[in-house]
Amino acid sequence: MKGDTKTKARDPAHPEPIEMLLSFQIVQLTAKLNVQARAILARHSDLSVPQWRIIRVIGMGLATTSTPIRKAAGIDKSQFSKTVNVLVEKGLVAARSCAEDRRQSTLELTSRGWTIYRRIGPEMSRRNEHLLASLSARERATIHGTLRALSAALERTEFRPDLGNDE
Repeated sequence: MKGDTKTKARDPAHPEPIEMLLSFQIVQLTAKLNVQARAILARHSDLSVPQWRIIRVIGMGLATTSTPIRKAAGIDKSQFSKTVNVLVEKGLVAARSCAEDRRQSTLELTSRGWTIYRRIGPEMSRRNEHLLASLSARERATIHGTLRALSAALERTEFRPDLGNDE
């Protein structure tokens, strides 16, 4: 049967079916989340998902300078810089150099940025609540702990299977 991974011969070097690979599951979940986020954003604005993430991080008060905002939003350096420039051009974010570290910028929402944040934020929060409501309290606790553990594992700068799990 076409597409049935259970009936296909497996490559001995890669014995697990693709649906069991964690990275593929996360990519598929991320794609679904982004489709849903883009639909919400399209109803209210012309923002992209990365633009919204930056606005959300700033609006929630999670960070005020560029590197912590970029890390919280999960955006790579080159995309972050371009995205911030677009937000500044749109008049949604104001950027100024940090006196303490000229490599950093302090970012804040403009009045237009706050208007967008207050318009879209509640719907994005309801979406988050909807997703979490599909899980039991135990599943919610497990998923948060699991995501933190995976994030810590990914913070390691080098993956070396020849070294085993001990570091």
